[in-house]
Amino acid sequence: MTGISGYGEGKQFSYDPDTQSIRSLGDGGYTASEVPNFVAADISQTTSDLTRWTKSSGSSLTLLRPAGAENYTRLIDYVLPGDGKRDRVRVLCLTGIPTLSSALPTSGSATFTRTSVAGTAYYVTGLFDNRTVTEMSLGRSTLSLTIDFGRRLVTTNMEIIGTPVTGGADMRLGSVQGTVTFDGDAKGLTVTTLDAKPAAYVAAAGVSFGPQAQEAGLVLQFSGGAIYSGGPASASRSVDVIILGAAGK
Repeated sequence: MTGISGYGEGKQFSYDPDTQSIRSLGDGGYTASEVPNFVAADISQTTSDLTRWTKSSGSSLTLLRPAGAENYTRLIDYVLPGDGKRDRVRVLCLTGIPTLSSALPTSGSATFTRTSVAGTAYYVTGLFDNRTVTEMSLGRSTLSLTIDFGRRLVTTNMEIIGTPVTGGADMRLGSVQGTVTFDGDAKGLTVTTLDAKPAAYVAAAGVSFGPQAQEAGLVLQFSGGAIYSGGPASASRSVDVIILGAAGK
């Protein structure tokens, strides 16, 4: 995992609603002709909640319409499979129609009661030759979100639940409680991972969407775990998490 970019500073995409085509505007290590252009014929799944484009090469892009924040907020899950020369690329993005700075409330607070969560975790057990990595989806995680516009603080509470993508029982991977400033300072967050260990790395960013901040989105990345250097390598556990939360009033 490579960190979080601020809104408007990260990955960019071009979307044509008339042709239902979408493409990335640049991927490191890939030429313009190698970047997939997803067209209507590539749509492999469409529901009220998402549209997914898939190429025979293994590239895919999923545009999610998050429940509870479906009017102005969208989530993007973009995958390039990699090859013998380039690593697999996975990008999770928060996008939509942002609240204009002039329309952002400067006082009062709002509690967002309709929330949804998406994201990915990589749960690692063992060390060295005994290392096993399990990819997990985070859609069963829970989120609460309150914004204090006067103090410019976001208060959140998350329970991170991972579901193995290849099947298996859900697992509690950690929890997030506390505040993030409008400037992205996450020092007010308490983030714990496996065995209630404090996270070793935490980064956060968020943005409000729609008129008068009717919806909001939060991106959080953290990693940590329990590395038992004095015990058997197979006993060591760690987790890397990137989670996107969307919420509406």
